[in-house]
Amino acid sequence: DGLRSWLVPADRCAREGVEAFVNREYLRIPGLLYRVGSVVTRILPQRLVVGRVAAQYRRSLEPHG
Repeated sequence: DGLRSWLVPADRCAREGVEAFVNREYLRIPGLLYRVGSVVTRILPQRLVVGRVAAQYRRSLEPHG
């Protein structure tokens, strides 16, 4: 599944969240790829970003087979 290929596994997400909470971090973005993506999504037009993300989610919801 295309969507699953770029999602953070739940256990890693939980560890990162707890560690950020313990360290009183306002924001934690795990991994270089997600940090770069965070910057890119702020630079690109919102309409483009939302359209691409929506298309990815729609494809992931299509029945396989």
